[in-house]
Amino acid sequence: FIASPILLAASQWLDGYWRIAALIPTLYLAFASLTLIHREFWNKYTPGANDNASGVAAVLEAAARLKDYPGAELSVLLTGAEEAGTYGMARFLERHGAGYRDAYFINLDNIGSGRLHYMHGEGMFPVFKATPALLAACERVAARRSDLGVTPGVYTLLSTDAMPALVRGFKAISFLAVSDAGLLPNWHW
Repeated sequence: FIASPILLAASQWLDGYWRIAALIPTLYLAFASLTLIHREFWNKYTPGANDNASGVAAVLEAAARLKDYPGAELSVLLTGAEEAGTYGMARFLERHGAGYRDAYFINLDNIGSGRLHYMHGEGMFPVFKATPALLAACERVAARRSDLGVTPGVYTLLSTDAMPALVRGFKAISFLAVSDAGLLPNWHW
């Protein structure tokens, strides 16, 4: 929250286009700060846990159903520290990534409320595209099971646990449920 006024004050020593360029991160940080303050004061506590017990529950159920599927090799990874910078996923890839180069990372995050989307891309600057093979599979399932209401999307608000994988060239995709405004319902609540 303190970075916005500091950037704004520093921009006074810049000339022309540099002053305008300094406003971009200033406005971004101010918007993010105000959004967090608004959430803390005016959002109601939500019974349950959309972020991210909903993803954990879905992963555990999928693992239980797929564990005996012929020909499937399944690993379940439930990371920590996503909110602090996706450190759990990053550390996993640093330590064990070589053994998972051919794996598909399917991230389920905040899927308990809102409209479910498989994300074509995610990230703020830049947007990283999901793995084409995973996108094709999602498109086939979405076409065959339109009753599920799962649609494509792009998520550019925050980093998810798929981001460290995508940035490092692993095969990954995220599923997130968002509101009509494109926000995560009950985020952190």
